[in-house]
Amino acid sequence: MGYQDKEILRDKNGNPIPQYFDVQDDKFKPMTNETVQRTTETGRYIGYSTSPKPKGKHGEAFIELDTSKVFLHDGSDWIEFK
Repeated sequence: MGYQDKEILRDKNGNPIPQYFDVQDDKFKPMTNETVQRTTETGRYIGYSTSPKPKGKHGEAFIELDTSKVFLHDGSDWIEFK
């Protein structure tokens, strides 16, 4: 089964919460401000604008869940991709 067949996670009021789909566990998992999830195969990081960005390497990407902004690492710093 894939994400299309799974219920998304919701808070106690029934509102969707920030989450990602774990293909190995075949389920949605919550994102938290304390957690930055890294997809090692692609060099992409996912987190919030309030989360500290990881050290990163040249060419890696960071996606902010709450702002939809994408940042690329230039080898020394994260630069917003526009």
